[in-house]
Amino acid sequence: MTDIIGESDRLVLRRVRLADQAEYCAVLERSAAFHAPWSPLPPEGSDPFGAEAFAKVYKSDDGVGCVRGLVFAKADGRLVGSVNANAIVRGAFQNTFIGYWLAEGETGQGYMTEAIGVMLNHAFRPT
Repeated sequence: MTDIIGESDRLVLRRVRLADQAEYCAVLERSAAFHAPWSPLPPEGSDPFGAEAFAKVYKSDDGVGCVRGLVFAKADGRLVGSVNANAIVRGAFQNTFIGYWLAEGETGQGYMTEAIGVMLNHAFRPT
């Protein structure tokens, strides 16, 4: 299974790697106030930006029913967000649940529209 999920003109989507932990957690922590209206409160005593939270994200990608992608800008390689396809159903039904977030300061540029398109092309590609 390759790490690269797909590309658009401006973005690269790839699977989460263990080496992404520091950058992933730092971007989420910097964007915490921005995400607060949509993010559930973490369980008491847990660190939503720590190793345990990252491990859950990393381990949840099985490449079949759940695909998690990090979204990177091609121009400079910065992490701009994440998109995931969950409970993927192929065949005539072609269905999935999409989850996503963008880092604070990365909205309004069409990044997530592109990233979701790339993820859907991957999820429902001919097999």
